[in-house]
Amino acid sequence: MTLASSTLNVEIGPRSVGIARRWVADACLNIGRADLADCARLGVSELVTNALVHGEPPITVAVRGTVEHPRIEVIDGSPRPPIVPTTSDDLSTGGRGLSIVAKCSTAWGADVENSRKIVWFEPASEVSPHVEPPYSLTLNAAPVVATESSDLIPVRILGADATTCYSLLRHYRELRRELRLLSLTHAEDYPLAKRLSDLIIAFEQEFPQTAITQLEDALESGQASLDIEVEASPALVGLIPQMLEVLDLADAFSRAQQFLALARTHHQNSYSHWFLGEFSRQADGEAPRTWADAAALYAQDSQSAS
Repeated sequence: MTLASSTLNVEIGPRSVGIARRWVADACLNIGRADLADCARLGVSELVTNALVHGEPPITVAVRGTVEHPRIEVIDGSPRPPIVPTTSDDLSTGGRGLSIVAKCSTAWGADVENSRKIVWFEPASEVSPHVEPPYSLTLNAAPVVATESSDLIPVRILGADATTCYSLLRHYRELRRELRLLSLTHAEDYPLAKRLSDLIIAFEQEFPQTAITQLEDALESGQASLDIEVEASPALVGLIPQMLEVLDLADAFSRAQQFLALARTHHQNSYSHWFLGEFSRQADGEAPRTWADAAALYAQDSQSAS
């Protein structure tokens, strides 16, 4: 029997996840599928959390489908596809929530349109600790108009340390998540969080994802170092100084125990300034400088200062 569609508008706030959990559980009971309530609660809590942290309003939860195969959807106003888990690394911060969704589903996926995305799942009767159904992605969005190739700036990051790059990528994702949560739930206590979160989103939209792909490929093949070659937009280059300030400011908050994310180490700090600084240097026409050369200069500056 086909279900009449029912929806819940999700408000931005710390109680939204709990409200969504109770709502989908009641929806399962109302259609006589109490056996699906536990997995429905678990899955929707992860998807609503993702929508609050990584998506954009308006956010809606819907129950559609049939009594035999009810489908729970979480819709938000961002057309960016969700990060699908590709590794079993428990320390990875990307996609862990979706891994939980997969384990409590018989089917799941996302439909991406121009101005929104729908992440959906069909709840199972029990959580599966091992077997996960395949992820289904449908792209209905019109192609994004790319920056003119003549405006892009070729950038070569030579001698990048793969382990340090990965540790900083994890740090960035943890920081992005924390700032987003603070801006949503404690805006009055942390008025700066919203501005910093918006800056990080703008930076991420401009940063070439091919750099992350090259890093992941290097890690998978066991490379200790790699040369990253990308093309950067002028907008990204303009955001670099602000992004470095955000990272330094976040370190200060972390040391003052105002952030859960740990501050970067001295090595990670220097590496961040070299890595991102290469975009600005090369945009100004300077030749690429390897991490080894930059590290030697940083060491000399440190000795001179002492």
